[in-house]
Amino acid sequence: MSRLKKTKGRIRHSGTSRAVIVVAVALTAALAGTAVAGSGPDATSSGKAAKALKLAKKNKKKIKNIQLTPGPAGTNGTDGTNGTDGTARGYGHVNSAGTTLTNSKGVSGVDKPSTGHYCLTTSLTGPVVASPDLDGDSTFPGSDLMAHVEADSRNDTCSAGQIEVDTFEADLGTTTPGLAFADQAFHFVIP
Repeated sequence: MSRLKKTKGRIRHSGTSRAVIVVAVALTAALAGTAVAGSGPDATSSGKAAKALKLAKKNKKKIKNIQLTPGPAGTNGTDGTNGTDGTARGYGHVNSAGTTLTNSKGVSGVDKPSTGHYCLTTSLTGPVVASPDLDGDSTFPGSDLMAHVEADSRNDTCSAGQIEVDTFEADLGTTTPGLAFADQAFHFVIP
């Protein structure tokens, strides 16, 4: 605690000099990365402020240059459980000849009773989404031919326990383009 003295009608603070206050401010500013210019006889004559600023800069450099070494790696956690199967109940790929069913789930076979008519053997019911496979259909760059595939919910060509998919070819180079049944490779999904 500082003491107060009364001198010639003024109250004077004793115990903490202006130089010490300037040093504290300079030290704080140096640690914060800013510069403060002092003024007055105590700030320049005492050298304490300059020493404090130099010491603060030296310690700041030491702090910046500290090299940290990582600790040892922790142990791996346990594997999580497998997720549930996707929502598609059935899917697969059929070649254009209708003789090969690959990458399939929920469908046990395929028949092609006539050109462009495919029958998927399955116990599943419901809608089918089908798409031509460019690698096995009549669509190719520079050609006017375009493959078309659609599910036929009428199922008028296939037997019970089968889902019908029909494939077509459109000739866009004619004056009256239309669809004609044609064998096309396709992918399908039964959601």
